[in-house]
Amino acid sequence: MGKIIIIAGPTASGKSEAALRLAKERPSVIINADSMQIYREIPILSAQPGNAERNAVPHKLYGFISAKEEFSAGRWLGLTKHEIDRALKEKITPVVVGGTGMYLKSLVEGIAAIPDISPEVRDKVRNQFAETGKEKFHEYLKKIDRAAAEKIRPSDKQRMIRAAEVFLSTGKSILYWRENTKPHYPKEYFSISLMLPDRAELYRRCDARFLQMLENGALDEVKNLRELKLPQNSPALKALGVKELSNYLDGKISRDEAIKNAQQSTRNYAKRQYTWFKSLS
Repeated sequence: MGKIIIIAGPTASGKSEAALRLAKERPSVIINADSMQIYREIPILSAQPGNAERNAVPHKLYGFISAKEEFSAGRWLGLTKHEIDRALKEKITPVVVGGTGMYLKSLVEGIAAIPDISPEVRDKVRNQFAETGKEKFHEYLKKIDRAAAEKIRPSDKQRMIRAAEVFLSTGKSILYWRENTKPHYPKEYFSISLMLPDRAELYRRCDARFLQMLENGALDEVKNLRELKLPQNSPALKALGVKELSNYLDGKISRDEAIKNAQQSTRNYAKRQYTWFKSLS
């Protein structure tokens, strides 16, 4: 078995339980690889481990930042490497658990060491996109970074903006940075387990979990999250159930409709995750 254990899979697949069982068998630390479980305001909606689990085994990178803060896969990777290196130095097993593919991919394969983009460049690129639209912005990208533009569809707003930001900030194509990416750990360091239960059982768990979240106070979490007045594009607002429960609080739908819609959204998300992880097996 590798020195670094990864337990991955879709939401409600039993990852956290499996990680806890494994971590109890040997000196271990459990490290979060879920992009929603980083936020302190939504421990229930993001299904973060409770006090009993955290008291049984050390847990890292759970509920440690505010939804008001900006976060990235690069920052997660830096924090995770710090926790892994400390665990290995102390001769305990790092168990990385989660379902955010971008995080896990960056850990195993590395992430491009692109310098930080200045606010001035970021604003300039976004303003230009807003003024020109997708098609014209794609033509602009061709002029400054043809190689990247040829790999990005005009409909892919985020990747176009990112490519332009990187080129204007560094003078080099985003492809250059990606091609020079090196993983921090050798592949043989990793032992990866995918949790892929029967789909029908997975969907049943998704439905049951949301009902349990409501009983545990998910609606109050949404109320508190709304009081933060976060921007509409805030990642925390994309947590499963937030949109549906917000619609209920606004009187747009009934409580039963909110539950039904949130359960459907959760199953849809689990299905996409399942397909992505299945392609790796």
